[in-house]
Amino acid sequence: MRVRRVKPYVCVDCDYAEHFRFQDTKDVDAAAGTWLRCLTYSRAQEQDGLVKASWLQRTFATTYERVEDLVRVGLLRLREDGDYELHAYAPRNQTRAMLEEERGLARERMASARNAKTSTKRRRSPEQTPNKRRTSALVPTSTSSSIKHTSTSSSPCSSPSSGVSVVEDPEIQGRYGIHEGGPGGAGAAHPRTPLPASERGLSGSLWLQAFTDGVADHTRRPCTAGRVYVSTLERLVSHHAPQRDAPSACAWLREQARAFAVLWDGKHPAKGLTPDGLERWLNDGRQGPPEFGRPRIVQPTAEDWHEDDWSDLGAEVVR
Repeated sequence: MRVRRVKPYVCVDCDYAEHFRFQDTKDVDAAAGTWLRCLTYSRAQEQDGLVKASWLQRTFATTYERVEDLVRVGLLRLREDGDYELHAYAPRNQTRAMLEEERGLARERMASARNAKTSTKRRRSPEQTPNKRRTSALVPTSTSSSIKHTSTSSSPCSSPSSGVSVVEDPEIQGRYGIHEGGPGGAGAAHPRTPLPASERGLSGSLWLQAFTDGVADHTRRPCTAGRVYVSTLERLVSHHAPQRDAPSACAWLREQARAFAVLWDGKHPAKGLTPDGLERWLNDGRQGPPEFGRPRIVQPTAEDWHEDDWSDLGAEVVR
């Protein structure tokens, strides 16, 4: 696995202080630390192993004998210009030429990837471009895959001539607010168009308030929903609400949220009592919680206890 590092780094052996040159120094720990600081300074400044004498004098002003000790054992070499050079800096640590070569190869790879991506987009035909536009109020969303309609389907729920999903069942029409002529209302000849981009910003807070009011109306508990659910409520209004203007959509959301809470409060619905849970419930056909028979009473209430109940548990009843 290749690890990408943003900051410059140096390469040293884990046992570098055990090298015989370090062992010949007067203080191995001090020499190892001084040499490592010189190495990191040279790599960060891209000096190819060069260590400036001015930096050494400023950094080790009170302990310059450590630098002299490194020079004595050969870990630092004094140059003719007065600066110092690290022993065996490259190729273990990158030089400036090696860095430029690596950066050039990276730029070439990125340019090739961009060109390939651009060429693919140009060659893609309109038929291959994914259609992200919703064309039916019964199109499944990210929370449900139980309702599926296609324009080529031969089922009674689709119209082969127009390619628009048309539901003929009156119960489903009433459930999802679909009337004759399609999801758009009576006499509509085309499927619904998406909501304008500004509608989310204008009505989003009203949708959230309507949903929380509907849930709290049944639970009698405070209900909150963050702005993260606005996109979910936008899908609900776009695909399910009979009328999409703000007053009608809010009234519909409040009614649906209350009906959802009546069925599922305390029953742990999928995605909880949230707009996501409401969307899942609507897409799944407004199904109620599963029933597993009558609840078993493990212990009667305090009012239902009698003396014979206590005696059955082995307790002595004192009159």
